[in-house]
Amino acid sequence: MNATLDLEDEENKITIISNFTLNDKTIVENLVSKIFEQKVDAVIVDYRLQEYTNCSFNGATLVEEILRERPDFPVVYLTSYDVEAVENVKRPFLVYEKDATTNPTFKSKLLNTIFIYKNKIREAEEELMVLIKKENPTEYDRERIIELDDFLEKSLSKKSSLPKSIKESNILEELGKISKGLDDVIKGLGND
Repeated sequence: MNATLDLEDEENKITIISNFTLNDKTIVENLVSKIFEQKVDAVIVDYRLQEYTNCSFNGATLVEEILRERPDFPVVYLTSYDVEAVENVKRPFLVYEKDATTNPTFKSKLLNTIFIYKNKIREAEEELMVLIKKENPTEYDRERIIELDDFLEKSLSKKSSLPKSIKESNILEELGKISKGLDDVIKGLGND
C-alpha cells in the first residue's frame, strides 16, 4: 500500500508517506512500531483497511493501537464509508470522507493538529528543563516536573513510561539514602 499526501503552509511542508506491505500475517502492534520508526507527523488510515490490504484488522484497530501507544498523536480516518465508520469507531470525530484530502480545510485542520501536537511537546520539554535546573524547587515545581515528565514519556511511548504513582513516591530519594548508606559502609570497611 503506497500513498503520499503533501501538506503545506507558508512556513512548513509536511509529507506523510505510507509505504507498508500489509497481509494476513501483519500484526498491528508491529505495524505501529514500524510507523513510529518512520518518525511520521501524522497517520491517515482507511477505515476498511482490511478490504484493500488483506490484513486481519481494520483501520479502527490500527488507530486505537496508535492512540494506546501515543494518546494525543495526530491520526484520522479517510473512508468512502464514513457513515459506517462514524457508527463503529470510538472516536467518530476523526472520520473524514475519502475525498477530503483535496479539501483545503481538511489540509489546514490536519496541519494545525500536527503543529499543536508538536508545540505541546516542545513547550513541555522547555518548561521541564527550566524546572529541573532550579536549585531549590518548590513542592509545586516537583509535582509539575512529574506531570511534564509523565506527559513527555506518554507522547514518546506510553508502553515504556513509568506509572505516575512511582514517580510521585519518594523512591528516588530513598534510593539515594540507601546508596549513601552503602557508601558509608564501604568506607567503614576500608578503614578496618
